[in-house]
Amino acid sequence: MKKILLTSHHLVIILKTPPKFIIIELIGKAPGDYETLSSNHLPIYPIKCHCIHTVWKRDGSKIRRRFQCFKLLLTSTFTFTDFKAQGRTLEKTIVDLSGKHTNNSIYVMLSRVQRLNDLLILKLFDESALDMRLSPVLSAEFKCIEEPIS
Repeated sequence: MKKILLTSHHLVIILKTPPKFIIIELIGKAPGDYETLSSNHLPIYPIKCHCIHTVWKRDGSKIRRRFQCFKLLLTSTFTFTDFKAQGRTLEKTIVDLSGKHTNNSIYVMLSRVQRLNDLLILKLFDESALDMRLSPVLSAEFKCIEEPIS
């Protein structure tokens, strides 16, 4: 049995009993091997939270009730391409440097947050991707700009 609440910003589903886990399907990605799950499925396990609810009585005394609940921590998110993220400051970001990127796109992806703690690099990547040498074409263009006009 479940109860569904819809507020202006959130969809809340209240379950009578928590599931063992939920499965997220990643389209076109393979996060790893989880025994019986398909390679593009990822389990998210519930966590147990301990809470205290305080009720104040009219006479100034209080009643405290301790309880525990299980939560599935899911946050709806969105993505940006490196081109779309240019000029933006983001609170937190997750980047994937494992593909083929230009020097500019790597710089944009790594520089969108203000603190290093707010940046998460998704997978291992080839460190040579961080070699920020100018391409020969761009280097020649800079030389032309620096030459005095005669």
